[in-house]
Amino acid sequence: MKTLRINTLATALTLVVVMTTMARAEPMRSSFECLPANTVMAVRVPSMDETGELFRTNTNFGRVMFSQDRWDALIEFIQHEEPDDWAEFEEALGKVGLEFEDFHSLLAGEVGYGLTGELGEDKQSALICGFLWTTPGAEKAEKFVAAMMQALEDNADDSDMPTRTDLEIAGHDVIHLATDDEPIDIFLVTMGDRLVMMHTVNLTDDEDDARDVWAGTDRSAATLARFIVAHEDGPEGESFASRILATPGMAAAMPEGHTVLEFYADVRPVMQMLNNGLAQDEDSYDYEEQLQMLQVFKALGLDNMGTIGLKITLDGQITRSGFFIEAPAPRQGLMKLMDQPVVQPGVPAWVPADVVDYGHMSFDAGEAWQLARQMIIDIGGEQAQNFLDQMVEMNVMAFAQSDLTTILTAMGNRVHVLTYPPTADPTGIGEIRPDQQNRMAVIWKLSDETVWQQVMLGATGAAMMSNGMVVPAEEQGFTGLRIGPMVEMDGALMLGKGYLVLGFGENVTTPVLSALTNPPADEGALVNSEAYQQFNTLFDAKPGVTYQYTDTRRYMGMLYDVFKMGFDQGVAGVPDSERESIDRLRELMPTRKELMDSFGPAGGHSYVNEHGMVAESIMYMPNDQ
Repeated sequence: MKTLRINTLATALTLVVVMTTMARAEPMRSSFECLPANTVMAVRVPSMDETGELFRTNTNFGRVMFSQDRWDALIEFIQHEEPDDWAEFEEALGKVGLEFEDFHSLLAGEVGYGLTGELGEDKQSALICGFLWTTPGAEKAEKFVAAMMQALEDNADDSDMPTRTDLEIAGHDVIHLATDDEPIDIFLVTMGDRLVMMHTVNLTDDEDDARDVWAGTDRSAATLARFIVAHEDGPEGESFASRILATPGMAAAMPEGHTVLEFYADVRPVMQMLNNGLAQDEDSYDYEEQLQMLQVFKALGLDNMGTIGLKITLDGQITRSGFFIEAPAPRQGLMKLMDQPVVQPGVPAWVPADVVDYGHMSFDAGEAWQLARQMIIDIGGEQAQNFLDQMVEMNVMAFAQSDLTTILTAMGNRVHVLTYPPTADPTGIGEIRPDQQNRMAVIWKLSDETVWQQVMLGATGAAMMSNGMVVPAEEQGFTGLRIGPMVEMDGALMLGKGYLVLGFGENVTTPVLSALTNPPADEGALVNSEAYQQFNTLFDAKPGVTYQYTDTRRYMGMLYDVFKMGFDQGVAGVPDSERESIDRLRELMPTRKELMDSFGPAGGHSYVNEHGMVAESIMYMPNDQ
C-alpha cells in the first residue's frame, strides 16, 4: 500500500513537471497576430524549413530544387570561384561572432513584416512603423543582436553610424538606434525565440520638428510596447489579423493546405489618415497634396475597397493560391469594372493543341473607357474634358468614322489570349529574334464587325504611307494588315468571321485563322490533350470573369530552351581557361527533363460576388516517389 502511495505521488509529481514544461514550451503567439488594427499591410511565411521539407517529400520539384546536395554544390562552387572573397566574408563574420551556417536560422521558422501608420494628435505629422520579425531561436536571436552591435562598435568612428541607447520597454531590454539628422528610429528586441526589429519614420512638413513632434522616441516606444505586450497578453482591442480574417468573403477565398506565404493589406487606414488630415483647416499637413490624392482614390473607387488577401498553400502535390479584393456591391468608380458579364470556363474547341497557355476574360472596353473618361474629367475638370473632346474624340472620328466608345464596345466582352512555344532552334547559338521567342495571339469575339471594318479601312489607308513596313493582307476570309517583308518580324491584325485577331510571332497568325475557320479535331485540339483532361479532374472551374489553363510541363521546357539559348550565347566567347567554371555552373542547373518532370498542368479562374473579387488557381506538381 505504501509503495502504491509512493508510486502515485511520483506519478503526480511527474505529471505536474511535464504539464509545467509543456505550458512553458507553448509557442509564443505569431507576431502576425499581434499587429495593431491600424496596420496597412503584412506579409508572413510561417515556416520555411517545414515548407521546404514538405516540397521535398511530396514533389519532384522539391527534391530537385531544394536538395541538400544542390545547396552544398552551390556553396562549394562559390568557394571555389572566389576563395579570397569567401575567406574575407567568413573572417568578417567571425569578428562579430557569427558563422555562415547561422544565417539559416533566420529563415528557418516564421518570418514576417507589417507596416502601420497613424496621424499625430496635431494632424500635421504621421508616424509610420514597420515591424520585421524572424524566429531563429532564443540563442541565435541574441547572437545576431550581439553581432550587429559589435559591427556598430567597430565602425563607431563613422559619422553616419547611428547612436545606440539601451531602453527597457514592457519588461524587455530594447536597443534603440537613431541619428540626429534623420527622423528615423530603429528598435531591436528579442522575445523568446524571435528577433524583432521595428523601424519608424516620422513624416512632417517641417524637417526641424521631425523629432520634437513626437517628443523624442516616446510615441515610437509606446507603439513597440503595445506590440510586445500583445505577444504575452494578446492584442489590445481588435488586431489586424482578426479584422482581416473576419472580412466577409475572405475566409472562403483562401485555399486549404500548408501555408507557404500569406499577404494582407487594407486600404481603409490610408483613407482614414487622408480624411482625418483633411478634416483640419487648409494649413494642415500637405493639404493640397492629400486633397488631390483623395480625389484620385475616390475616382478609382478605392474608398469603397477594403482588405486584400493573398495566400499560397501546398496541399499534397498541389500548390493552391487564393486572392481576394474586398469591394462590396454596389461598386463605384473603376471598381465597377469588376461587374463584367459572366462567361463559362473552359478552353474552346478551336484552340490548337500546340498552345501552351490559354486564357480568356470578360471585359467591356467601351464601359472601361467611359469610366476612365469620367474619372479624368472629375480630376482634371473642364480643361481635361476639352482635351478629350478635341484631341481624342475628334481625331478618332476622323480616322474611323465613329466615336471611341462605339469602337471599343464593338470589340465585345470576351478576349482570348493564346501563347505558343518558341520556334527558334534550341541548339542554335545565333541571334534570336523577338518574334521567335515570344509567340502569342489575342482574339476578340466582336459584337459589331461593321464598326471595325471602318476602323480597318482607316488603318489600311495609314499603312499605305508606311513605306512597306506595314502592308494590307487578305487570308482565309480575313482582311487586315501584316508587318511587311522588309521588317524581320512576323505579326498581323486581321478582321473577319466575327473576330479581330492580333497575332505576334513567327507562324502564329495563319494557324490561328485556320483554327477559327476549321476547328481542329481529336489530338489536334487542346481540349483533348491528356494534360488538360488531368487539369479538369483537379480543378473545379466556375463561371466568372477570367479563366486560364497552362500546360506547365511544356511551358517550363520552353523556358529552359530559351534560357539555354541565351546562356550558350553568353558563354560562347569565354576563353578555355574559364571553361571548367562554366561546366561546374551547368552542373548546378536542373536538366530539361528534371525541370519538366517537376511540373504538371496549372490554371485558375476569377469571379465576382457581393463581397468583391476572388481569384483561385492551382498547379499540380508530380511526385515520382
